[in-house]
Amino acid sequence: MDKKLRRRVSAGAASAVLAVIIMAVVFVLIWGMPVSGAPSPGDVQSVTVKYGEEPGGGVEYTDPEKIESACRLLGSMNYEPFTKASEDDATAVTITYNMKDGSRKVAAANSQTGWWQGKTMKLKQGDVFVNVAEGLFPQD
Repeated sequence: MDKKLRRRVSAGAASAVLAVIIMAVVFVLIWGMPVSGAPSPGDVQSVTVKYGEEPGGGVEYTDPEKIESACRLLGSMNYEPFTKASEDDATAVTITYNMKDGSRKVAAANSQTGWWQGKTMKLKQGDVFVNVAEGLFPQD
């Protein structure tokens, strides 16, 4: 009796693990892979938002609500794993996260390509990141 119960529990656990793996694969296929290493709003001192490729400039935000919005914005930067992205594309928006420890994390995107921490990625829905950034941080 004890062996039958163990087999049932093992079979149930294996089924649950398999279901989670299948759901994760389907999620990535539909929505893309989320970027990792997004900063916590509490660790960010300010964010600088710049549109286009012009040197310098950008608007710095220190308001906690703007910082939190910028950190959440990274959640829309899902990429297609195992797909090569064009590295020659120009950025439409660049967000620099100025951390309290003095370091910086940079996210940039256009309608097809995203850059996060030096990694170039083909975005699943690139327009989303750019459009939301333009809505949250309007250009002057």
